[in-house]
Amino acid sequence: MGSILQQLHWRNLLATARSMSLVPYLVIAVLMALLVWTVFMSDSGWRQAGDSDAPDAGILAMAFGMLFSLVVGTGVMTLVFYERPAQLAPLERDRSQN
Repeated sequence: MGSILQQLHWRNLLATARSMSLVPYLVIAVLMALLVWTVFMSDSGWRQAGDSDAPDAGILAMAFGMLFSLVVGTGVMTLVFYERPAQLAPLERDRSQN
């Protein structure tokens, strides 16, 4: 766990959390509220649908859509996290020289 935190350049996570303004906490609270609302609406829609059956083509389309979303999301997150340390390396080198 320590090597992961060092690799992500999170030296003092608690101090960073204390120094943040109120805005990031509000963004997190709004996103959590949206998540709860989405789960609630999904559950109510699922219950209202009852015993309706989906055609095989619909199920196949949903499966391919979910798979495609997972692949694209994983690819984007991989690019974000693998490109960032390479961009931060010159910044770290400049800090160590000063």
